[in-house]
Amino acid sequence: MRKLISSVICLSLILAGVAYAENLSAALDPLYLGVGARPLGMGRCFVGIAENAETLILNPAGLGNFDSSKITSMYSSLMGEANYFTFAGGIPINDAVAMGAGIVATSVNDIKLFSHSGSPEGTASYTNGVIFLSAGVNLEKDGLLSNLFPNKGKDLLLGASIKMFRQSSSGSELVSEVNGSGVNADIGVLYTPDSWLTLGVNFQNIIPPSMGSKITFADGVEEEIPLLIKFGSKIRVWGPEKALTESNNILDLALDVDLAKWGTAFHGGVEYQLEKWLTLRAGFDQDASPAGIASNPTFGVGFKHHDFSFDYAYHPYGDISENTTHFFSISYLGEEKPEIEVTEKPKERKPTLIARILDPENKSIVYSKTLRVKLELEGLGEKGHATVNGEDPRETRNGYLAYVPLEKPGKHLVTLKAANENDKIFESIKILRLLTFSDIKDDWARDPIESCATLGLVEGYPDGTFKPGRALSRAELATLLVRAQNLPLPNVTSAPFKDVPKSHWAAKYITAAKNEGLVKGYPDGTFRPNNKINRVEGIMVFSRSDGLEEVDADEVPFPDISIKHWAAGMIIAARDAGLLEYLEGKSLKPRAALTRAEAVEILSKTSLAKFDIFALRNFDIGFSENDETQPHAIMEFKL
Repeated sequence: MRKLISSVICLSLILAGVAYAENLSAALDPLYLGVGARPLGMGRCFVGIAENAETLILNPAGLGNFDSSKITSMYSSLMGEANYFTFAGGIPINDAVAMGAGIVATSVNDIKLFSHSGSPEGTASYTNGVIFLSAGVNLEKDGLLSNLFPNKGKDLLLGASIKMFRQSSSGSELVSEVNGSGVNADIGVLYTPDSWLTLGVNFQNIIPPSMGSKITFADGVEEEIPLLIKFGSKIRVWGPEKALTESNNILDLALDVDLAKWGTAFHGGVEYQLEKWLTLRAGFDQDASPAGIASNPTFGVGFKHHDFSFDYAYHPYGDISENTTHFFSISYLGEEKPEIEVTEKPKERKPTLIARILDPENKSIVYSKTLRVKLELEGLGEKGHATVNGEDPRETRNGYLAYVPLEKPGKHLVTLKAANENDKIFESIKILRLLTFSDIKDDWARDPIESCATLGLVEGYPDGTFKPGRALSRAELATLLVRAQNLPLPNVTSAPFKDVPKSHWAAKYITAAKNEGLVKGYPDGTFRPNNKINRVEGIMVFSRSDGLEEVDADEVPFPDISIKHWAAGMIIAARDAGLLEYLEGKSLKPRAALTRAEAVEILSKTSLAKFDIFALRNFDIGFSENDETQPHAIMEFKL
């Protein structure tokens, strides 16, 4: 009985060009035809066009260009027997990403059932549908493409769809075995190498049967969902912009190539916008089957009114007149954008200059070595010119962009200079580039660590981390103190301590700290550079290097430090000087190891660093046109 039902269904859909009955092991994919009346009128060419809501079906990458919500629907009656319905829509999530969903379904009613002996067994209905969820991203708008290829400016869009297949029957228990379901996915790419040329590819049903991508029926039979690879291109021959030839009318040529299970098929189409409200279409459509390649001409027409369009497609299938199918679509195109019309150039018209920096905002903090600057530029004219810190901006689909190198951490003045025949505009924004580390994003001491690293007072590890919770060693403390006081590093000709050979990574810093009396060794002549510093020892060293004097201990500085503690007087001095703000209301825990984050926090409150940090973070000082000559601790920092 299942074979009988399948044969009836396949017979109905074969004549509509949807599938081939000679291979019942391959499942029917309703998306093969459900492309909308506009693409059908162009011979099913749309992989390279990929716009409006039809792109969800033929190339989900086109979602990356959505700047408003779009919807489409299509209906047709195949041979007067099978009802065919499509509905799809997408909505932008932000400037770079959009998501969509849709359904494509065909149904056949009143299918007569017969037993093996030929006696009637009643009637049944059959539905074959796909629900899909899609997403697309414009890598140029998202910024990823710009960061990877800062001097290219080509649009690259990626998209994907998850598809849920469902075949079901009703009307008789005899056909329950036809019920089945499965899942697969599509991946699409859209690339614009030039303003008039777009290339696309869509990999449909990419999950192989070996990974579970099958339609499984109630009787245990499994059918694969065949892979289909579609390549497409679009050339804008005429148009008011981004075309080979400037014209008020629009003429697009498109060509798609299908690599399918049964061979290679071609689709060609042309779309001509005769008026803003009227578009004519024609094309040829090929299908590959075990019997060979079947080719059919197609025709279509589209009517547009404000944000809506009505499209009709005429698609014959072979020489049988009953197979000729008419397709109708109604679509919402999104908010209508003002179109560019070609007009005569005004004589001796002098353009008004508009030039400003849109992004980033003034007084922004950044971390990248390259700053992406988005501009608004109008009215430059043929002889006009604009630069951003000497870099020429380039025009993209998202406006003008410039990429300014920020090789040195610290303060940078980003200046836009624009001029045409009549006007000149100068605009500057202040940018602070800080050094950061991969493991301090959510750390409580992030601000002092970034400030001290930018000023060259501390360093991270070769793997890009800072390890803020790691205990501070005596060698690291000596290094930190020498950098904080900007002491010159001596030439080490001999070991400063028994256990610190002149080849030790911190030998220069330990020698400089020893010469200045900042650190001392042990009676046995060792320094023990890897020994950890506890909190009390660290506070003593930082306090003395900051010039603090010990006071009389007449109060308990912390709940766990008594007045009689050997370091109570210096701990009180450090607390009163603001060095221990991070411990306010807490216990000192004197034996606890001093972490790298704590050491940087204490350092940032000493006179050795706090004034430089204030100057670094203050956007009202330290900027000039010659930002390569900024003073130490404001522009140029020792790394």
